[in-house]
Amino acid sequence: MKSEYSIYHDEAFHDRKVTSKGKTYMNIENKDSSSYFYLIHLGFKNNEIDKYTSQYLQLESSYKKKLGLCDEQELKGDILKKRWFRYGIKTMNKEQVDFYTNYMKLIDKDVIISISIINQFELVFKNVFRGINTMILGHKEGSKMYYAFSKFLYLNKSEELLNLLFDIENNKVAIKQEIKSIANSVIIRNKEIAHKFTETPIAEQLLQFIENEEDICNDEKYDMDYAWSFQGISLLLDELEISKKVCELYIDGEEGFEKIIEMLQSKYYIVDGLDSKKSIGNRMSDMFIRLISAIIHSLEDQLINVGKTNKKEKHDLSEEWFKLTEKQYDLYIVIADIFNQREYIKGTLHISISSDAAFIFFMLLNYFVSFKDFNEYQKVSASEHANYFIGNSLIAFSKLLDDI
Repeated sequence: MKSEYSIYHDEAFHDRKVTSKGKTYMNIENKDSSSYFYLIHLGFKNNEIDKYTSQYLQLESSYKKKLGLCDEQELKGDILKKRWFRYGIKTMNKEQVDFYTNYMKLIDKDVIISISIINQFELVFKNVFRGINTMILGHKEGSKMYYAFSKFLYLNKSEELLNLLFDIENNKVAIKQEIKSIANSVIIRNKEIAHKFTETPIAEQLLQFIENEEDICNDEKYDMDYAWSFQGISLLLDELEISKKVCELYIDGEEGFEKIIEMLQSKYYIVDGLDSKKSIGNRMSDMFIRLISAIIHSLEDQLINVGKTNKKEKHDLSEEWFKLTEKQYDLYIVIADIFNQREYIKGTLHISISSDAAFIFFMLLNYFVSFKDFNEYQKVSASEHANYFIGNSLIAFSKLLDDI
């Protein structure tokens, strides 16, 4: 077969494995880490790729000059600082907004896009509690239960449970006892916290399931599930009826992906590792996923991670997210258009069920698109936007779990 497409890979928040750090937290909970692992593939027809790469080179060169970078220096997504995205696009400066607006406009409907996002704590949950996962697999509300149990343990885990999960010398009975202790403590605590009413029945149900859990398998580390993440591009190509045998797949570097490259080699026209300094396509993938992951990371911090330490207060999205200039609003619209062009292509997004901040991000895009234009958007105050959005997103996410 003849090669027809070139597909470029990159990733964000790549930890390779989940480990315990100092017996008090996991590596995916580091200040500059994320519990989510992101994988992106951008694909182009070989006879059209020069059109995209030449336009990106011009844009890249212009932005590098504004940043004071010389021609030899690589423009990579790691130049994007976490603080720039504290309130999403709201806290990006004019140059960043202009660059990304122009870049995202290059991604037209003919570009293949596959984004995989997995909550890495699921690697721990699935491996340790195999019995629970088997029990809920055939349940009519299995998806909801899987999400609820994994998130409950992530947010309420004690240092003792963390140590047990990563210490193979510990008795498995101790893990069950500690989870029972946590669940009972949550039930008592939540009697005094009105907004936590939905967590209590989860704790009660978990107590029932953990009683029958006989297949606990803890480990010193939990390896990244690359097969699941790379399944995203495979499912997308199948859906688009594009044979993998006509696709060249280029991984951003080979380190850490040697086994994946070997595994995929026979399925694609070619699979190879490339240095992003020499690959425009890989740099385009890098800049795309860095923006998406940075915004989702801020949502994760402000809506989810804060709940690990502050249980009493309700954590909603700050109204600062909605105090946008017209150009900032327009960037959200440009990003939303990319995904709305592909709304009937299921394989565009391959997101694990516990990656709730990612689902909220895509709901946020749809929220901005729901307004006719920026003038109509401005008629609603930022506080009203925040209240309306978070209320509706929770309802939408609950419905999503019902439909899975």
